[in-house]
Amino acid sequence: MDPDRILRAALHYAALGWSVLPPHGIADGACTCGRPDCPSPGKHPRTLHGLKEASRDPETIRRWYEKWPNANVGIVTGAESGLVVLDVDLPHGETSLDALITELRPLPDTREQITGGGGRHILFKHAGERVQNRQDGSLGPGLDVRGDDGYIVAAPSLHISGKRYRWDGLEDSGLAELPPRLLERLRAGRVRDRSAGVSSAGSSDKIQQGDRHHQLVSLGGKLRHIGADQGEIEAVLLTFNKTRCSPPKPDADVRKIARDIAQRYKPSDSKAHTITDLSQLPSVWTLETSLEWAVEGLFPRGSVILISAESGAGKTWLAQSVAAAVARGQSFLGRKTVRMRVLYLDRENPPYVVKARFHELGIPETPELQIWGGWVAQSPPGPGEFIIQEFAKNHKGLLIFDSLIDFHEGSEQSATETRAFMNKIRSLANLGATVVLLHHTGKAPTSQEYRGSSDIKASVDAAYKLTATPVDGKLDRLTLKCFKGRVAPGQNVAMQFRSGEGFVACDLPARTATTPEAIETFLKDNHRANQKEIVEVLKARGFGRRQVTEALKAGVATGRWVAEKGNRNELIYALDESFEEIEF
Repeated sequence: MDPDRILRAALHYAALGWSVLPPHGIADGACTCGRPDCPSPGKHPRTLHGLKEASRDPETIRRWYEKWPNANVGIVTGAESGLVVLDVDLPHGETSLDALITELRPLPDTREQITGGGGRHILFKHAGERVQNRQDGSLGPGLDVRGDDGYIVAAPSLHISGKRYRWDGLEDSGLAELPPRLLERLRAGRVRDRSAGVSSAGSSDKIQQGDRHHQLVSLGGKLRHIGADQGEIEAVLLTFNKTRCSPPKPDADVRKIARDIAQRYKPSDSKAHTITDLSQLPSVWTLETSLEWAVEGLFPRGSVILISAESGAGKTWLAQSVAAAVARGQSFLGRKTVRMRVLYLDRENPPYVVKARFHELGIPETPELQIWGGWVAQSPPGPGEFIIQEFAKNHKGLLIFDSLIDFHEGSEQSATETRAFMNKIRSLANLGATVVLLHHTGKAPTSQEYRGSSDIKASVDAAYKLTATPVDGKLDRLTLKCFKGRVAPGQNVAMQFRSGEGFVACDLPARTATTPEAIETFLKDNHRANQKEIVEVLKARGFGRRQVTEALKAGVATGRWVAEKGNRNELIYALDESFEEIEF
């Protein structure tokens, strides 16, 4: 490798406003510090005072690499360089990252670096407040944070494995803002650190203003469901209000809640449904049943349907279009629907986005379609709440949860917690509702169809993956591919978006090329291209960014194509191995 390549990289980073330092390098398979048992080979600073000597001064940087030509390059994180970095280490970091994304929603596209050890550095803008380094496993095994008083080793440094750090091909893209939910998570960790051993249970048990009505109605509904009368409900709610609500609601308001529940809902006759003898079991051969469709050939009535896709692919557009068609009893993609009440529960989108999409989809005001969004004073209830159970039992309508990540109370990676959540979803279908869950795919190879525990797929009756083929970055064509059909064989459909009209059916594309096939075709047509070009072209054809970058790495490993550094240090791919010598 050109001995000045790392120097040029260090000067480039300094020109970006990032402070750099020279860590030890790797020579003859060992750290240049000379310690045979070095705990951090190729990563610890060569300078005596480490981070305190980090600099953006070109002359200082040149002196370092004249003195230590085989040193690696490090970038200081935190406010000094305006950076916060998620450090994803193998073998467990990717799983922890998927779990974090499940909890905090998908991360925005930003600069990423592939480490020499096969992990990743995901870079964000500094938040303007102190962000503490975290290497304590609080975000999950193998997932750390590099913030103030931290640094990362950067491309093209050499790892002890013999591999070099490299940018993922999108190094020219801008830095994304640190996601607010991730910042809140880091703040919470900082508070826990400061108050080690101090319990906050006394305050966390209190129900705050804004959530009191919802909790009181939910509790009252559950009491009514097991047969409580108005007086019994009122007594329990008054006590609950005084001991758990902060501040308590006026007693008159609580009594009105109890009265409304008792007048509106009938108590369940639980004894009538209790099996005390096996002779009470109905014979399945005498039951009158038939398969009915909420949307012909796609969504069986009284079932649970999963629709998964990458963030921004168009799940909400599709779900809103289906919701309007069912609520109005109109065909969807030329398929018959059964007219029914629709309740769309949306914890993800602000009201102006929902209204704008309704306009684009040509959806007029529809009384049978109700949207319960996060902009309502009372947050959209989950599947176990009394009001949702009553909707399912009384209306047997269409329920849409947008999205699963926002309603799941636990971790999607936990089989136990996911099974409990999906049991609540199943109970709605058992009561007669048709339930649609919108969900995200993951970045890992094992989560291309959906993200999270296998109990998600096991619990649904039909599952579809939605892929988008945008035009000029705008919604254009969607393909819905079935990957599970328990009730009936699944069908694949394609649709075209027309502004002001919604979706119309179109022909399915010919067999979709795999990611490696698409890359190979592109390289045949273009002979050679850098990673950024390949990613951008294939993203426009409906392939995911992570999907493409992983396939590019795998193709090099198997010899399907080759890669070399270009004159801007980007990776150049080609089917022909005869590369010209390219300088940094």
